[in-house]
Amino acid sequence: MDKITFEPVTVSAFIPTPISLRADQREWLEQEARKKLPRNRSAIVQAALDHYRKHLEVERAMAANGRGTA
Repeated sequence: MDKITFEPVTVSAFIPTPISLRADQREWLEQEARKKLPRNRSAIVQAALDHYRKHLEVERAMAANGRGTA
């Protein structure tokens, strides 16, 4: 069976380097991010609120049954 050899690779070859943006490029990127972020953030916030409300319901039910808090 043939032996498989691998060429050594440095990790830095896979790490993206920071880039400089012109002011107009930065503004455009920020505008695009603002267009997309509220929709995603809204879903994340809503999921967190739903989870928190469910947790409160469980705590209240346990307290009502005399079991303390979750």
